[in-house]
Amino acid sequence: MTDKKNEVIARWVGVEKVDDGYHDVSWVLPDGCVVYTEPDFTDLTTLFKWCVPKLKHGWNLKGLHNKVLATVGYRDERNKSIGLPWHAEALRDTPGEALRDAIVSVIGEGDV
Repeated sequence: MTDKKNEVIARWVGVEKVDDGYHDVSWVLPDGCVVYTEPDFTDLTTLFKWCVPKLKHGWNLKGLHNKVLATVGYRDERNKSIGLPWHAEALRDTPGEALRDAIVSVIGEGDV
């Protein structure tokens, strides 16, 4: 994948990048469908289909002036013992960018 943040989220949701022998590359989605265009994890439809269901501790999008603030919560093995979800926020120009970047931060890949 060309965008490192998209690559991180694709790996998190289970999208596999493969060379099928006919096209340069294809992507196998978590439901088993094969697509020949790179999934765009700044697209809200894609985010709500594959990412938001994994955010079991909430998400929120707010408009602030000409920006969008996304807040997400997520729990995994790193914070399960303390009983609190991880939270992250991202302030970006579009809702898709804000939600994607908050998810990347909360799953522990915030430095990409």
